[in-house]
Amino acid sequence: MLMMIVGSSFNKFIHDLSMDSDTSSEDYSSAEEDSDGICPASPLSQSSRVSRTNSFRKNSGTSFMRGSHRPSRLHSIRRVNTPKDHVIHHTTDRRRGVIEDLHLAIEIFIEAIFDFFHKAAHFLLSPSEVLRIPYRWFSYQRSGHEDTNGMSDTSVPTATLGESDPTPTERKTTFHQSLNTDARTCQDVITELGYPYEAIRVITADGYVLLLERIPRRDSRKALYLQHGLLDSSMGWVSNGIVGSPAFAAYDQGFDVFLGNFRGLVSREHVDKNISSRKYWRYSINEHGMEDIPAMIEKIHQVKTAELKISQPDLEEEMNDDQPYKLCAISHSLGGAAMLMYVITRCIEEKPHRLSRLILLSPAGFHHDSTLAFTAMEYLLLLLAPILGPIIPGLYIPTRFFRMLLNKLARDFHNYPAVGGLVQTLMSYVVGGDSSNWVGVLGLPHYNMNDMPGLSFYVAHHLAQMKHAKKFIMYDYGSASANMKAYGSPEPLDLGEYYGLTDIPVDLVAGRKDNVIRNSMVKVHYRLMKDAGVDVSYKEFEYAHLDFTFSHHEELLAYVMSRLLLVKPTEKQPFNQKASRSKRKGQVNHLIRRTVNEEIEANIQVTREIESEIVKCTEYESTLAARESELTKTLYVSQFEIIGLVSVTNESRKSAKLLEAELSSLRKKREETLKRMNNKREQFAMQCLEFQREIDKGENDELMKLLSEKEFFENEIRLLDQKNDALKNSMLAFVEEVLQDLQDSNSGFTVSFGIAVGSLSSRGPSWLRVWLLISFNGNLLGRTVRWGQNSCEIEGP
Repeated sequence: MLMMIVGSSFNKFIHDLSMDSDTSSEDYSSAEEDSDGICPASPLSQSSRVSRTNSFRKNSGTSFMRGSHRPSRLHSIRRVNTPKDHVIHHTTDRRRGVIEDLHLAIEIFIEAIFDFFHKAAHFLLSPSEVLRIPYRWFSYQRSGHEDTNGMSDTSVPTATLGESDPTPTERKTTFHQSLNTDARTCQDVITELGYPYEAIRVITADGYVLLLERIPRRDSRKALYLQHGLLDSSMGWVSNGIVGSPAFAAYDQGFDVFLGNFRGLVSREHVDKNISSRKYWRYSINEHGMEDIPAMIEKIHQVKTAELKISQPDLEEEMNDDQPYKLCAISHSLGGAAMLMYVITRCIEEKPHRLSRLILLSPAGFHHDSTLAFTAMEYLLLLLAPILGPIIPGLYIPTRFFRMLLNKLARDFHNYPAVGGLVQTLMSYVVGGDSSNWVGVLGLPHYNMNDMPGLSFYVAHHLAQMKHAKKFIMYDYGSASANMKAYGSPEPLDLGEYYGLTDIPVDLVAGRKDNVIRNSMVKVHYRLMKDAGVDVSYKEFEYAHLDFTFSHHEELLAYVMSRLLLVKPTEKQPFNQKASRSKRKGQVNHLIRRTVNEEIEANIQVTREIESEIVKCTEYESTLAARESELTKTLYVSQFEIIGLVSVTNESRKSAKLLEAELSSLRKKREETLKRMNNKREQFAMQCLEFQREIDKGENDELMKLLSEKEFFENEIRLLDQKNDALKNSMLAFVEEVLQDLQDSNSGFTVSFGIAVGSLSSRGPSWLRVWLLISFNGNLLGRTVRWGQNSCEIEGP
């Protein structure tokens, strides 16, 4: 019972709240229309207003054709709040942000509590209501099966243009409101605005599955191919509603419109269902220009040719081998670079590109004039490419939760101008001050929780290579062998050098406020094409980078449509089956006569061409003769110079040989000098050693000499002692003689003295004996005797 009460209150409250929120959103968008844009509105806001006005005109019963839209009349009509009009508005602006979700949850909780107490008091006062609860519960369960998963079926009046009956018809459109996020696709936007839609799956040569969307005019001989840029999708060409979108404007002008989508979705659509993320995101701008665009344009050619043959049986006879339709292309940013790459590579390969005119809105390719932020990103990508490439092959939001969170935050940025303005300012600084409506772009439904476009790392690396090289080059694989395999040259192709192959008119459009791809870079494309002789035009507007697709600018749309209308479709000739035979006979005869005349004229023309060629050959021959004489002179001069150089070379060789001989002799002298120096050094060392030895030896000889002298002196002393002894002996003998003489004279005294002396002579030395003799008889003979230490002197007569 409680769940039933809360559920009933919840449904009623949500219904009332959604009605109030729609009204507030309408008032808010009106305020945005009057303001100067403090916070940029979502690009779909104008689409919402125009689509609501368009729905009102359909419901009021007035008939109209889309080729006759007048913006002034659309803005002058007052809006009437009808249930169907409310549904249309609800489909274009029905999201809630994170803050609104929290606010809504709190209000629902409070409302449920009050409703519970209110119902409880009511049941207590009215017991009969309790009996009706099972019936209400059963009825609620049955009604619940009709509206499940937050989906509602609403009838919307639509008209399929291009068919036989343009009367609005009723159809049912299902609006997905899972988690209250905007998950609409390009198909939803186109069909909600009453245009026909067709989806074509295209498979590229390398297995990628692309979505080619179409607003079909099957019998039209004018076709337009729209190609988006980086991190964008076909939604950008229809996001401004009926009046401001190039796709709808071209359709209203009678074009069969095709919306291309590059590879690079989070869903990773590929023929190989098990393809890895690293392999899927391994592509550069080369693959966009040489795989994606060729596959989609060839698919357009197949579809258009088959449809025109069915709707116009005489087409094959009228057109023969010619293309039965005219195909123009409009590209933005990266799509412009890929489109130029496609046209040039097809011309190099001599394959048909099937295009009649090319309109490029701020095309990529040249980026060397950019802000500091892009320069820092360039060096970072070039430096870390070998590391980041295998680790981060693609840049995208990987999970559904974070994609849903981004979708809701974008809604908050739109609902709260202060937050939106801050985010807008930050985003502008990140991209170098570009004033595009970045907040509004984040709110587009192709950034939804189910899928979103991503960015391959190698596409960013390719852009960094272009910026670093200052040229519009193809991807550099990093080695000469890989480039040789891909391009037939060690360096990647410089596409700017091949602009002369472009054989269709090209219209370049630049923005003066564009800081992502500055107008100076678009002028580089223009100058190269102009110098190469391409039929090219250049136009500038006061726009930022995203204003070319996500903003409503009537002057840009008028200019683009005026350039498209310069291409005239092939006129369709009437075909009458009743008079076909006679006409065929006349046509055959006329064809024969025309063929003969053409052959005659062709032969005459060939003869004239041959004569002119003969004259040209004669002139060319004379020119060649003059050139030959000049070359002969140059040859003689060159030979003379060569002879002089040969002689100089010979002299130089002789001088070199002489120098080598002198050098060898100097080396020999140097070696000899070194040998002599070594010998001298050795001799000097030997002399020093010998001198040392001589010094040592001389000291020994002196010692020996001193010793010999000592021995000599000792021998002399010994001899002197001997002589002294001999002298003493002689003196003793003399004394004895004297004493004998005295004895003879003094016999008596002599006897006694002789006895004493004799006794002493036998016991002591001789000198003692003499001393004793004299001392006892010193004055005996009248002589004076003086004794010394070792001698005695006798004086007297």
